[in-house]
Amino acid sequence: MDKPVRVLGGVFLVIVVLIILLGFLLQKSCESDRNKWDTMTARYKKELGNQFILEKDTSTIVDYDCFGNTFTLNNGKVINAELIFKNE
Repeated sequence: MDKPVRVLGGVFLVIVVLIILLGFLLQKSCESDRNKWDTMTARYKKELGNQFILEKDTSTIVDYDCFGNTFTLNNGKVINAELIFKNE
């Protein structure tokens, strides 16, 4: 009777250690993803308020969309971020 209890205790300990390890790895992964997201949005945020010339019309960048890789100008036009970043 003592041996099955010892085996169950060992299995329980292994499961607890695996759960803690999984939680640690998940936290590190989320932290890494958050840092990448912050870096990407910082690239877009620094363009807000800048002037952009499109078709002989000077417009101001008023908004951005990281998912769509687009910027919105003050005249309502939505342009691809590549147009802005290629001028850098």
